[in-house]
Amino acid sequence: MTEIGADALEIDFKTDIQLAHDVLKDRITFVGNIDPSEVLARGTPAMVKQKTEELLEVFADTPRFILNAGCALPADTPAENIRAMCGCLRSRC
Repeated sequence: MTEIGADALEIDFKTDIQLAHDVLKDRITFVGNIDPSEVLARGTPAMVKQKTEELLEVFADTPRFILNAGCALPADTPAENIRAMCGCLRSRC
């Protein structure tokens, strides 16, 4: 995937983020990868913040990162969890 000239890749939540960082850094923008079901839909705001902070720490050394779920969000994802993810990004948790 890194050789096809993509600008960005959405990476599933099961992907090793450190490995993805090391492969993609300065080449392709990483999009993802918070677990959409167990963290965003069924987790707590505190869990969402923790996972968001983990991603922000790994990708702190590159602007080629877009915070997102690691797949489509379930329809029943609580708004407070989405707010927790966005709020953490804005304030760096």
